[in-house]
Amino acid sequence: MSERYVISLGGSLIVPKEIDTKFLVNFKKIIGVQVKRGKQFLVLPGGGSTARKYQQALRVVTQAPAEAQDWLGIETNRFHAHLVRWALGAKKYAPIMTFRNFKWGKPDRIVVAVGGIKPGGSSDSSTVLFAKKLGIKTIINLTNVDGVFDRDPRKFKSAKLIPQMTWKQFRTQFGTSRGPGQHKPFDSSVSWIAEKAGIKTVILNGRNLKNLENYFNGKKFVGTVIGSA
Repeated sequence: MSERYVISLGGSLIVPKEIDTKFLVNFKKIIGVQVKRGKQFLVLPGGGSTARKYQQALRVVTQAPAEAQDWLGIETNRFHAHLVRWALGAKKYAPIMTFRNFKWGKPDRIVVAVGGIKPGGSSDSSTVLFAKKLGIKTIINLTNVDGVFDRDPRKFKSAKLIPQMTWKQFRTQFGTSRGPGQHKPFDSSVSWIAEKAGIKTVILNGRNLKNLENYFNGKKFVGTVIGSA
């Protein structure tokens, strides 16, 4: 069986302000090399700041329930999934999958799925549910920070990166609550599911794709690995 990974692709990497075509080109190259080496990937793009802008606008104009805001996020994920699928090569790879209709294509294929299953979740939580369903033990979370820090690195210059931590430690630091557009290194609300299923999550800064390449090649990398003790 091929070595399989689920990638949670942060929407902030796809559209930091404008669509980052350079990122998409380089991401395609790195994933393409790994596919040739026999790996398979399920990629779930998130909504990022694009989703949060729509959700914020909805909150301004009406007292919309959390469910409505979540649907906006899911639709943004779906839109990004179409972009990523075509960017990776629509003719070669399988059509966009959902949780219900998922199936692996040929061994050399990348599968792109909607980063959101239903209201009350997130693209991160979807990666955990997909991984559990498919028996995949490693989730790679590509985001816009280097990993998990002991404090917010955007506010504290002295913040230190935590290279490795258990799911229990992660819950202690971030709690288990979630809400539409919430911004965490990873959705901690599904940490119990990941822990029970023996799934580890590797959080890496997607803006440094060389670092992702190092991870795949078994070299030293910068990031945080969350898993069982």
